[in-house]
Amino acid sequence: MNNRTVPMPAAALMAVSGLLLGFIIGQKTAPKETKMVTADKGAVLLEAILKHPNASSKELQARVEQPITTILKHYSDNGYLVLNTTKDDEGNICIDAMPKKRLPDITQELRNAVQYPETK
Repeated sequence: MNNRTVPMPAAALMAVSGLLLGFIIGQKTAPKETKMVTADKGAVLLEAILKHPNASSKELQARVEQPITTILKHYSDNGYLVLNTTKDDEGNICIDAMPKKRLPDITQELRNAVQYPETK
């Protein structure tokens, strides 16, 4: 055996160790996927109102609004972004609940992308 060579089992062990270490570091540093759910809240509200046309606003609040708010809070507390797929007149949807953990903000990236010449 030459003094400059590494035994094959030792080289294999070092290679496997390097791959394993890289995998572990990658798992720890990789960005976590944003959890999202969707709901057509407008359809649920409309169905409730149509099924109970004589309900008072107080009754609708207790039987419809509060349970919906509870469900939205449950998902928000568990890290979900809740998209309400009910569309407005322009076809937009909105966010009904956001997780407590702040989502990445790309505002500065948008500013950097919009380049206007300096005005004097």
